[in-house]
Amino acid sequence: MFGIGFSELLVIMVLILILFGPDKLPEAANQFGKFMSILKRNSDALRREFYNSVYTPAEDLKSRIDLSAREIVGFDLNDPTNLNCEQKAKKDDDDRKKLENPEPPAATEPAALEKKEDEPTPGN
Repeated sequence: MFGIGFSELLVIMVLILILFGPDKLPEAANQFGKFMSILKRNSDALRREFYNSVYTPAEDLKSRIDLSAREIVGFDLNDPTNLNCEQKAKKDDDDRKKLENPEPPAATEPAALEKKEDEPTPGN
């Protein structure tokens, strides 16, 4: 316990008993308990104050950033049906490339489309 062995703890207890004496030892223990209670209460209050001053504004800031991101991107980032940002950027790049460099129409052979005059037409 705290790096103190049983023999060291026993020496400390004997010193306290000698220092305060058997009559004042219960009163000293009571005062020590009250002191520890006040110390714990104050440390909890300090911890709550720190949490309220740091984490609460951070959570508020995070929610505002998420809201702004949703407005900029145009959809809910937490919705699994939407594309993630990388997929959306890749799709936008692909669409932009298609608009900038349209694919030529499928090559058709004009000779194949023209009727050959040598071939008989059905029904003649």
